[in-house]
This record gives sequence, C-alpha cells and structure tokens, in this order.
Amino acid sequence: MRYGATVFSAPVEFKTYGCGSCTDLPYCPSNSVDAEDEWIANVTISNLNNTSMSNDGYGDFTSLSADLMTYQTYTIGLSPGYSGFGYNEWFTVFIDFNQDGDFDDSDEEVFDVGSTTNVPVQGSVFVPGDAVLGSTRMRVVMKFNNEPTACEQGIAHGEVEDYCVNIMEGEPVSCEVPTMLFANNISIDSADFSWKRTTDAISYEVRVKPETVPNWQVILAQDTFFTASNLSECVDYECQVRSVCSGTKSNWSPSTLFKTKCIIGSVNNLPSDLLNWDIFPNPFNEHLEINIALKKPAFVNLEIYSANGVGGYKNSFQLNSGVNNLQLNSDKINSLISGIYFIKIMTPDGFAIKRVVKI
Repeated sequence: MRYGATVFSAPVEFKTYGCGSCTDLPYCPSNSVDAEDEWIANVTISNLNNTSMSNDGYGDFTSLSADLMTYQTYTIGLSPGYSGFGYNEWFTVFIDFNQDGDFDDSDEEVFDVGSTTNVPVQGSVFVPGDAVLGSTRMRVVMKFNNEPTACEQGIAHGEVEDYCVNIMEGEPVSCEVPTMLFANNISIDSADFSWKRTTDAISYEVRVKPETVPNWQVILAQDTFFTASNLSECVDYECQVRSVCSGTKSNWSPSTLFKTKCIIGSVNNLPSDLLNWDIFPNPFNEHLEINIALKKPAFVNLEIYSANGVGGYKNSFQLNSGVNNLQLNSDKINSLISGIYFIKIMTPDGFAIKRVVKI
C-alpha cells in the first residue's frame, strides 16, 4: 500500500466578522433584473463620491464608506445614467441607524425624491443623535416610474447600490427658546403670531389652546410668523412657540395670553322683542332654515356675511308674533363658498348674531 498527498481542492472564499454591521449583518437582498438601459450613475454624500456604469441590477460598494456625524445634516446627490433615452426614475435612500440589520425603523428612510426624474437630484440626509456609532449599511434604490422600497427583488428596470457609512459622534446644536412672542390682528376666530428668529432653528412649532383646556394643538411653522384659525369667539387662549433645530428642539417659550373678540348680541344678550331663534342645519349646504320667535309683529332684516366681514346675503321680512320659519335656498345661498359665516338678524329693539358653517 502506498501513501501520499492529493492535490488541493478548489478554493473557498470566506470573510471574518468584525468589520462592523455594514458587512457583518445579513441585509435583505434587493436588485433589478434589467439595468441595461438605466442605472445609478453617481452617489455623493460627505466624503463619498462614487461614479459607476451599470452593475447588472445590483452594485456592492460596501468597500466604500462615507463619514457621517450624529446631529448633522448632509447633502446627498444622486444621478441616473442611461444608455440612450432618459427614463423617469424614482430614488430612495435608506440607512440602518440602529444597526439591527434592516431598514424598517421609522427614521431609516433618509431620502425620498418624491416623484420621478431623469436628471440629477439633491436632498438632505439627517443623522439622528441616537444613531449607533460605527460602520453601518446605506442602500440607494432607483426604480423606473415608481417609488421603490428597501428590499425589492426583481425590480423590472433600475438599480440598487449598497454602501457603508461610518457614524461618528457629533455635537448637538444649541437650540434657543424663541422670545418676543406677540399676538396680533386678533379677530373673533383667528389671531396672528410673530416671534424673534433664533440662530440654529430650521423651523418652529407653535401650540395654542384655550386657557381652561389641558390639551394643546401643535402646528409646524416654517418661519417666524403664524396664523391660528378656527378659534372660538370670546375665549381666553394661550400660545407658546419653540425652535426646531437639527436633531433637537428647544423648550417651549412662556405663554402669551390673548382673547378672541366677542360678538355683541351673540350670547344671552337678545333684543327685548326677540324671544328666541334657531338655525338648522348647521353646518349647512344648499338649504338653511331659521326659526325666529318674536313677542310682537316686527320688520326684521337678515344678513349673512363671512368671517372677514364680506357680505353674502341680505333680505328683509315682515314677521308675525310667535314663531316664524324662514327657508333660505336662493341662488345666493347656494353660491356661498365653504367656510365660516355669521347670520345677523336686526329687529326694532336690537340685533343678534350666530355663527354657521357652509360645507
């Protein structure tokens, strides 16, 4: 019997772990089956600038990395490439900020172009303060004519590219509390607000509520002014504002107090010759009925006008004592646009006003 060594087997490639989540974790596959006519031509963010031709539907560029710092916003540039005609493409970008091997978390779709394009696009990518530090995966997806998701396989036309990004610790920006919050142009159902601009704010949040109510209504404001509408007449309100900065928000400002204007004769202040009056339906559309109860026969004027005082309907009626039913369904009523209106009735002894809504 003779002993000896055989030739070596064919080589098997493998890679050790320890390079970070970007290459260690098994991310969902995604690819296009046809990238012959259109592909991702360039991806630029931070210190990464990669230009490529078609990669047959999927490009593994995890050997390349961009350095990103928490709390910071970066400009990302994406360019489509074509063999000829420029087709309409939709770009989305995902980053696995918590390094759990997927792109499913709420803040991990970092850019969506919002519509199709056949030219280079730019957008903003914000790195949250709680992003896990270290190497993680970034995925860029381009899909013909439709919005792509992170884990699509067999995209008909387009391309997918994967990159690494190195998340480093950044410094949160200083986010000042806005000052000089004023309420102006207060009406029966609206008020304008303005405040002093803060240094690092990218937008603001405003919140308004009646003083006696615990819950606030929060609204986003892009600049240092805001109009609150659909308020109730003759009510005491308070308003606060805070700065929205890159990755953080300031505390709320001290409250500014204001009161919406009151309508004379609208609440428990009826003329002496008017016993009661009702409006229905409210909200109304093409038809409106008013019941007016009078102590004695009287000539009554009726007016409907908008919240800004523009008149929309006027008429006069000779009414009897007791309950009178007025049915308003004229062309003028039908032509009123949707919104808030006020109905004013005037009797010999005074007037009364009620608010209605046209839908």
